Amino acid sequence: MTSRPVAAGLDVERALGGAVSELAAALRGDARPADGGASLAGTLAEHALTESVRGCAVCVIDGTEAVRVVGVAGRTGVLTAGSVWELAASPVLEVLAGGERLHRVEPSASALGQALGVAESGELVGAALRVDEDDAEGPRPVGALLLVRDRPAPLADDESAFIEDYTSLAALALHSSRHTGSQVASEAMLSFLNLVVHDLRAPLTVLSGYVDLLRAGTFGEGPKAWEKPLEMIAAKVGETHRLVDDILLAARLESGAVPLSIETLDLNDVIARAAVRSEARAGLAAATIETKRSPQSVLASADRFQVDRIVDNLINNAINYGGHSPWIRLSVDDAQPPAIRVEDRGVGISPELHSRIFDRFFRVDNRIPGTGFGLHVGRVLAEACGGSLRVERSVPGEGSVFRLDLPTAAAPN
Repeated sequence: MTSRPVAAGLDVERALGGAVSELAAALRGDARPADGGASLAGTLAEHALTESVRGCAVCVIDGTEAVRVVGVAGRTGVLTAGSVWELAASPVLEVLAGGERLHRVEPSASALGQALGVAESGELVGAALRVDEDDAEGPRPVGALLLVRDRPAPLADDESAFIEDYTSLAALALHSSRHTGSQVASEAMLSFLNLVVHDLRAPLTVLSGYVDLLRAGTFGEGPKAWEKPLEMIAAKVGETHRLVDDILLAARLESGAVPLSIETLDLNDVIARAAVRSEARAGLAAATIETKRSPQSVLASADRFQVDRIVDNLINNAINYGGHSPWIRLSVDDAQPPAIRVEDRGVGISPELHSRIFDRFFRVDNRIPGTGFGLHVGRVLAEACGGSLRVERSVPGEGSVFRLDLPTAAAPN
């Protein structure tokens, strides 16, 4: 096969990259499997490649006849499954029936290409997504990949090799999404994330240390104009550190590897500490954080560190979605069970989304920075402590109230 310029090969690589990114989104979004998808699959896919380009379109179709992901020329997004499936059904069957790794599908790709956004479709290439299983006689198909190209020129060797590599990744991702309870996958993910977090923490610690030294004037007094930028850098380093910790914590929670140290907490002290910890972040966002303590001690039984993390995540969420100059109030409810309430006057949440906002990776508004980890981690930690985290009230345009209920602690003698 004739060699082609590297740039041409990158067209295919980037288009497939868009599909990988959309696969991650599909596994954590509306098009995910009924079991919620797999964080391992989503993580692997999302970080493999990142963009789609003009001239190519990719769709990955799983064994349930659902269009999981579409990467389209110039844009990305999950298309309506019905319309695409009607056009893709015949090519998919042809691909699955074919014996070769890459199969050029007949007839032409024009109809499917137009549905996927490729104006002039010259070629349709397909590959079966297969996985090896111990109890199967051979590789089992779990779906198919279709690549629509706007040029009929043959694939170069490097392009063919890349597509074959990607089909292996896509097959593993789809297969893993149906086996989220696999202990092997959980242990592998936890080991991998432990290594990643260790490698990320080291430079973050160094960066944080140097920022503190600069702010303290250790290297000499800096210009007055440096104060605000250094404050912002320090806050962002802290945010990144918390994000890294949340990623590892989410993996540990899935594998049941988070030890808890249960003790008696005064919830008045919990909200007071949280307000102090949030001062830097609140200052950057021009946010106001108020606390409303109970007149008497309100005792709960939980892990101090994890409760602090839950409240911090709720405050960060309120700042992110609080609009201009967010207002947040932390209060203690002397009820049974005792509770902490976090109230804001932000964008609010539609009623139909109240249950979904605690899903892993789910975000109300993708235009607002965030990962979709915070509320999910908060609910799982609350339940691990024997409590619960829920939306007490939320109205679009008026704000939200989140309620953290915790087990009642015995009063001291």
